[in-house]
Amino acid sequence: MNCAPSVFRLKEINIHIPQAVEAFNEYFLNLVDSLKVNNVDIYTAISLLRNLYPFNFIEMEVIPITESEIICTISSLKNTHSSGCEGISNKMLRVCGKFLGNPLAYVFNNLLTRGKFPDCLKYSIVNPL
Repeated sequence: MNCAPSVFRLKEINIHIPQAVEAFNEYFLNLVDSLKVNNVDIYTAISLLRNLYPFNFIEMEVIPITESEIICTISSLKNTHSSGCEGISNKMLRVCGKFLGNPLAYVFNNLLTRGKFPDCLKYSIVNPL
């Protein structure tokens, strides 16, 4: 079951999400060494990025996450006892999914709008294929 759109629109340009993901991945993999800065505030980080990437950034619209997208994503999780950084198992999420859609949509949209994320959401386990 696929819950996410495969294309989004930025001004008059249709952007295919898999291509955008690959472009972001390549860009950030190549810049990670030059961005190793500890304990900087957001304005220092933005000015550092602007110096390394001098032409204008295109502002991206925040596309709100809907309750139905959350519920669809939760229902597509494997029914296992494994958990993420919050310690809640997939099995428990699936059982409570209908009730979590609205509060999680609120939290995720708030995080996206403010641009501040909990540290545990900044890490992932990447397994090369």
